[in-house]
Amino acid sequence: MNLTQIQIYRCPKFTGSEGPIPASEPAHAIAATIREAFHRRETGEAKVILMAMYGHGHFDLISYQNYLKGNMVDLSFAEEKIQASLAKVPQIMA
Repeated sequence: MNLTQIQIYRCPKFTGSEGPIPASEPAHAIAATIREAFHRRETGEAKVILMAMYGHGHFDLISYQNYLKGNMVDLSFAEEKIQASLAKVPQIMA
């Protein structure tokens, strides 16, 4: 799932209802979970959505501050560039 920085840092809304400030890594999972919940609401499909969260965002507070002040740059990468980069990663046989 491709998510932008702004979509990730919308997770303080999660904090307002659940309490913890997520680190940027679990914020991806939260954003994806929220997106999935909205999709299920739109389609009317009842489905249990389970999300696990680890870590806290105490070291990410400057990034959250930039988001809340509207100073965050929303970076995104084209899917074809992502795939081209992944194609360069060597295969490692276990």
